[in-house]
Amino acid sequence: MPCSAISSIIGFNGLLVWPTSCEYFFYLYILEFVFAFLMWSTYKADEKRIGKADLLSSAAISSLILVFLGVVGTLIQDTNGVPMIQADILLIFIAQFIVLMVFWIFKKV
Repeated sequence: MPCSAISSIIGFNGLLVWPTSCEYFFYLYILEFVFAFLMWSTYKADEKRIGKADLLSSAAISSLILVFLGVVGTLIQDTNGVPMIQADILLIFIAQFIVLMVFWIFKKV
């Protein structure tokens, strides 16, 4: 799929949606990097604060934040109604959150 011309961008929403027209999984890559950074930072913060940290709980919390960012991204649309983050990518985030949360809950049992 060819990228749309940069001159066709209208407004800030159009600027946010424009990378999706070039690379469909652009925000998937960006938000998964944010997920890894948040997971690492919450793990290190827990390790410093209580001495013992749980990587799975840090991943579950970071995944919840990722779902919230994904929902906000699906609400941002350009003038043609194309969302910044497509619904199927949001479903990937939700599935990741559910899997990590289930693993974390059953780990405690």
